[in-house]
Amino acid sequence: MNYNRGLALLILLALASIGALSLYLLRPSKLNHSGAQENRPGLIIESSPGAATVALPTSPAPSPTQNSLPQDQLQAPAGSSLFVRTAYSRGRPLHQICDPAEPVSAAILAQYGALYVSEPQLVLPSNCIPTRQELSEFSRRVVFENRTIDGIQVSFQKPALDAFMGAREAASARGLSIRPNGTNATLRDYETTVEIWQRNLQAGINVHGAAAGRQTELLSPDIRLSIAVVLDLEKSGLLLGSGGGKSILQVAAPPGTSQHISGLAVDIVEHEDAQVRQIMADNGFYQTIANDFTHFTYLGLKSDQLSAVGLAPREIEGRTFYVPVL
Repeated sequence: MNYNRGLALLILLALASIGALSLYLLRPSKLNHSGAQENRPGLIIESSPGAATVALPTSPAPSPTQNSLPQDQLQAPAGSSLFVRTAYSRGRPLHQICDPAEPVSAAILAQYGALYVSEPQLVLPSNCIPTRQELSEFSRRVVFENRTIDGIQVSFQKPALDAFMGAREAASARGLSIRPNGTNATLRDYETTVEIWQRNLQAGINVHGAAAGRQTELLSPDIRLSIAVVLDLEKSGLLLGSGGGKSILQVAAPPGTSQHISGLAVDIVEHEDAQVRQIMADNGFYQTIANDFTHFTYLGLKSDQLSAVGLAPREIEGRTFYVPVL
């Protein structure tokens, strides 16, 4: 009898041990109290020597559209250009983001679309002509980091910020400077792009009296209509940018289309210095908007990779711009 009671006790102890082990293995993971702040989507991180301020998102971040598409939707249509095929291979289906076969979309992609062949880890809007709402959704799934440089706050996605700071260090080692060109040099919100677009459009309208008859359409909140009218007028020779000397698309991005909105672009003061332009290129920043001399776009690519992703060099006034070939 004592033997049976002893055996039963041993069995109970074994079962209790197994239960305790199961509870331990199924416990919630411990929080990491190392002091490092995780860069979750929607965060804006202020970084300066000795201080960091984090602004939390006000709503949950949706999953990026390009990462939730079925694989068969990420195949570029037959006959697509190298640029389009590369964008698809990076999870950016251009025919859903902006159809290259549609004139307004094609104009925007040709001028501002270089970002769609940038390094895959960079986060981009899911529409190349996004609305305010689409940009609000984009901002909830991207992390911007801020830094104060020469009294000016710059904001980038982290890879672009790291590359920009690397470029500044490389320039400093050679006795050169790379400085942001004004308070809107990097990240811009939708309202700022509206103001810049309409101000430049109005200047073009004032130069070309013939364009005044279409002023309501040009300044329409329907951005696709506005761009379509610009294309129509400029086809007839009425250039609306820089006092009538350039296409306005080379001077001001239509609302929502600016590369600055993605936190992957910067305007710099020293853009005329060829050494500075080379340092920027060495750190993944290239001039991708024809005739916008101050503007550099972070692609995260080496110079010898640009032609392989569908970007073609275009020489303008001694500078090389890399533009999409649709």
